[in-house]
Amino acid sequence: AVPADIGKMKSLKKLDLGLQYRLQIPKAIGDLKCLEELDLRKNNLKSFPRDICYLKMLKKLNLSINKLDSIPKEIRNLKALEHL
Repeated sequence: AVPADIGKMKSLKKLDLGLQYRLQIPKAIGDLKCLEELDLRKNNLKSFPRDICYLKMLKKLNLSINKLDSIPKEIRNLKALEHL
């Protein structure tokens, strides 16, 4: 499980949460303002965690092998995103 207070890790640049079945992503993930890489592959995610759209420094986002039916248009706010 991801701790609810993960947002306190302000200087975190890379977070690998891949291969977690039934992962619950706390809203505080949106507070990781320095995060550049986020791996959420193989998590059985059914909905896109919208708080990810606040990660302005995010360059790489891996959402492969999930059950997402859509990605919100707010993902366009991630101007630094290079790989999805």
